[in-house]
Amino acid sequence: MVELSVNWPARLDGVCPLQFVATGRVVWSDAQKAAVRIERYEFKTRSMNSLTTAVGR
Repeated sequence: MVELSVNWPARLDGVCPLQFVATGRVVWSDAQKAAVRIERYEFKTRSMNSLTTAVGR
């Protein structure tokens, strides 16, 4: 089992930051990549204070 967490680029109602959280199983992998079968996912709201600026993106 693995859990993936991604700070989502879109905001809820254009204001509230979101986080995509998924759990699943690794179905294959090699030295540089892996595939995960997502079994459960949800969008969670994030605190406005947890925002960070990505440098160089």
